[in-house]
Amino acid sequence: MSTTFQKTRIGDVATVNPESLGRKFSFDKIFYVDISTVGTGTAEEPQEIELKKAPSRAKRLVKNGDTILSTVRPNRRSFLYIKEPKKNLVVSTGFAVVRPEKVNPRYLYYVISNQTFTDYLTRHAKGSAYPAVDAETIEKADFMLPSEKEQNTIADILGTYDDLIENNTRRIQILEQMAQAIYQEAFATTNGKNAPLSDVITIYRGKSYAGDELSDTEGLPFVNLKCIDRDGGFRKSGLKRFTGKYKDTQKVIAGDIVMAVTDMTQDRRIIARAARIPTLDGGFGIISMDLVKIEPKDSNDKDYIYSLLRWSDFSNEVKNHANGANVLHLIPDRITDYKTHIASIGRQEEFGRKVNPILTLIDKFELQNENLRRLRDLLLPRLVTGEIAVK
Repeated sequence: MSTTFQKTRIGDVATVNPESLGRKFSFDKIFYVDISTVGTGTAEEPQEIELKKAPSRAKRLVKNGDTILSTVRPNRRSFLYIKEPKKNLVVSTGFAVVRPEKVNPRYLYYVISNQTFTDYLTRHAKGSAYPAVDAETIEKADFMLPSEKEQNTIADILGTYDDLIENNTRRIQILEQMAQAIYQEAFATTNGKNAPLSDVITIYRGKSYAGDELSDTEGLPFVNLKCIDRDGGFRKSGLKRFTGKYKDTQKVIAGDIVMAVTDMTQDRRIIARAARIPTLDGGFGIISMDLVKIEPKDSNDKDYIYSLLRWSDFSNEVKNHANGANVLHLIPDRITDYKTHIASIGRQEEFGRKVNPILTLIDKFELQNENLRRLRDLLLPRLVTGEIAVK
C-alpha cells in the first residue's frame, strides 16, 4: 500500500444530505429522481413533474460532483455520480446525498461504489423488511484517502472508463432513434386488413424459480424483469445468474425477442414492453416467469417483429389489459390477440436489411461497455486502497 494513504471517515471530508427543498426553491416544476430509476452507476432520464404534484419524498437537492446512494437495501448497490445536473433536479429522500468538501468528488464516488463500502453499509443496515442505513452510518464509514495528486490521478484513470461507457451509451441511444425512425417511415401508411399477432408469432413462458436457484457468480445468465428498460429495450445490468433446470423454450440467444408480462409499478412503463437479447456470455440465457419469449412464425423477419412490438402503438394499447392491485400481470393471450397490419414477407425482409446492421452495432457497443465495466471494476478496489500505486 502507498504510504500516502491515510485512514479517514466520510464525515471528515464530505457532508451528507446538505440541502433540501425550502422556501427559496423558485421552480414550479422539477426533474425528479426516484430510487427505482437508479442502478449501479446508471440512471434513467428523470421525468419533469409539477412540484405541487411531486411525491412527498421529493426533497433532496444536489449539485455537480455529489454522489447519491440508496439508503434502503444497500446491498442492491444503487448509486450515481451527479454530473452537471439541472438546477431543478430533486432526488428522493430514499437517497443519501454525499457532497465532497475536502476530497476529489469523483474519487469519493469511486470509494462509495467500491464493494467494500457496500459491504459496510449492508452490515450496518437496520430493519428486516426494509433494511436501511442512516446518514450517521455513512458519515462514520472508514476509507483510505491518498494525497490530492493521487486522488486526481485515480479519479482520472477510472473516470476514463466511465466516460467511454457514457459515450457508447449515447451512441446506442442515437442508433435506437435511427432504427425507430426507419420503422416509422417505412410503415407510416399501411394498406390491407389487420390481423392478430397470433398469425405471425408464438409465445413461450419464462421459468418459475426459487431463490436458492439464483447466484451472484455461477450459472447461466438469467434474463428477468430488471432487464427490461422503461418504455422498452434491454438493461444488461439487470442480469442475474441461474443454476436450476429449464426447458429449451426458455432459452434465449442474441437477437431473440422478450417482453415483460409483469410490472411492479403502476405507471405501466415496463409491462408489454419488448427488448432484444444482446450477446450473452456462454452463448445463451434463461428467461424468468415475468417475461415471455416471442418467436416469429414461418418466414416472418425477427427484426421487423421486434420493431413492430417496440415502436408501434402495440405497447401503449396492450398495457391497458394488465390487471393487479399492487403488481400488474398481463395474460399472454392479450399479446397474440392484438390486431395490426402485418407487412408482407418481402417488405419485412427489405426493412430487416436496413435495420439489422444498426441493431448489430448496438450489440457491439453494449459488449464494449460490458468489457469496460469489467476492467474498471477490476482496477477500482486496487486503486482506492493503494494496492496499485499511481504517480
